[in-house]
Amino acid sequence: MKDFGVDMESRKGNFWKYDRTFNKSKFAKTFLSKYETIIFDLDHTLFNEYEFLYQSYYEFLINVDGLEETRFQVRTHDSPLPLETYRSQPKYPVTLVLDSLRSAFNVGSIFRTADTARIDNIITCGYTAHPPHPRLEKTALGTLDYVDTSHSESTMAAVKELRESGTPVWAVETTSHSQIYTSAIFPRPVALVLGNEALGVNPEVIAACDHLVEIPVFGYKNSLNVGCACAVILFEILRQWKAKV
Repeated sequence: MKDFGVDMESRKGNFWKYDRTFNKSKFAKTFLSKYETIIFDLDHTLFNEYEFLYQSYYEFLINVDGLEETRFQVRTHDSPLPLETYRSQPKYPVTLVLDSLRSAFNVGSIFRTADTARIDNIITCGYTAHPPHPRLEKTALGTLDYVDTSHSESTMAAVKELRESGTPVWAVETTSHSQIYTSAIFPRPVALVLGNEALGVNPEVIAACDHLVEIPVFGYKNSLNVGCACAVILFEILRQWKAKV
């Protein structure tokens, strides 16, 4: 172990046997294949395993030639900005119109996606669950306060108001007239109508929209879950608009 600059005597342990993720890595396989006997001849007292684990991992990597491993840090923190400061940040001009979605969990997921894309707002329509609602919070994961939202009893009324304000309204739906979403050039601003999980977008609403786009699928089912479809379309829009983090 001293060959690698790792002081095993002061930090004994057999924790490599207990960390499944670590054991699957290329590092672990190489390391254990050569030095397992030395490690397990030491005192088997467990100590602060993980602090030593990653420190030893680092020391091993910087001292061993020919072992290719990529080290990176996973970003797990949310924005440090206070709510009011965050809400004042410029948003991408996308409005989501939710046409009578039946699952509050799907709606909550869409709120979370809308926050990550930092879009303008969500209009919940018909019997779509809307804040405040306990089931929304479960999948929205704390994002309800970060997304501007309003409710309309009628999807048609919401679409009409958007069009009258000059915002093109596109429906995300699989139809004989829909364009594949990757070949479409999304206008800026744009409103996207997402439909009911079982019935899709109401045909009257489809007729009132300016354009139709769809996501091609290759399996048995005809379409993606509405929350998944929302994420696919939103981030294609941001890609086209060359959005910057």
